[in-house]
Amino acid sequence: MPSANVQYRRVKAQVGNLNLDNDGFNWETQLTANYRVKSKAKWLDKLAYQLTGEYESPEVIPQGRTIAEWRVDMALRKDFLKNNKASLVFSVDDVFNSRRWGNTLETPRFIQESYSRWNVRSFRLTFSLRFGGSDFQLMNKRKGGGDEGEGGGEGS
Repeated sequence: MPSANVQYRRVKAQVGNLNLDNDGFNWETQLTANYRVKSKAKWLDKLAYQLTGEYESPEVIPQGRTIAEWRVDMALRKDFLKNNKASLVFSVDDVFNSRRWGNTLETPRFIQESYSRWNVRSFRLTFSLRFGGSDFQLMNKRKGGGDEGEGGGEGS
């Protein structure tokens, strides 16, 4: 599933007699890939993974731009028990430890570049157990949303 966003930004800023106007294009994109493994090997059956990548271009701000940001997250999921009632998910945020943010500021009086970054990646192991059932058709019928539509049955 790809997604993208492009925008043109114009910043008008004045501090005293210092003009800080700036303009330009900013864009960001995200790509999410989901895959479910189909295998005769029992330990691989019902295994799924998800990979998500994001990129944000430098953004226009008064006096300059932010720096580009990017990251890749991944998760592995294994469903098990009867009717896939249980799941075990292992996920890692920022696989390449690339996540950082900052900016480049420039005026006639100074130039400054700065950035910060996360110190550690995030790892999670999650166990889920689903019990009971959910019949969404029953909820729809209680609200009068059956298949007949307004006015009732066939003779209307």
